[in-house]
Amino acid sequence: MKNGMEGALRAQSEVAATGCYLMTLTSAGRAAVFGHCLDGRTVQPSAIGRILAAQVKNLARWEPDVSVRAVAVLPNHIHILLRVREGAARPDFARLSAGIKARAEEEYAFLTGRGKPNLWDRGYRALPLSTERELARAEDMVRADPENWRADEYYIPPAPKK
Repeated sequence: MKNGMEGALRAQSEVAATGCYLMTLTSAGRAAVFGHCLDGRTVQPSAIGRILAAQVKNLARWEPDVSVRAVAVLPNHIHILLRVREGAARPDFARLSAGIKARAEEEYAFLTGRGKPNLWDRGYRALPLSTERELARAEDMVRADPENWRADEYYIPPAPKK
């Protein structure tokens, strides 16, 4: 990961001392389905991107031990900074990511009247943030991610206009 988060990559089974995790979900083939970059610094979410952001912000409704500290929807992935309630068990990230993906697809299908799209790469990344410094760096990265889209490890330049 860029933006100084390289040191945060540890075994995903590790419990974060801060109670926080940085979770990343990626679109299938890294396609820009969640939005597009307007000017190299501003990401305009698509319909599915807006649905995805709303689903993530409402995560506590169906995952009461987890709250969302920050979220960034980029054209082909989403970063979610999660905090686990003190004393709660480490979340089942496979179940959590599957729930986020399924809820976003179901709502999109319902609102558009289309079938459920196949939007996602398999899996997820969930990095435990073990120090307050790592947490602060992750929070800064998530908040600044749209402005730093071109430097992001998931950045794919737009196809040239014909």
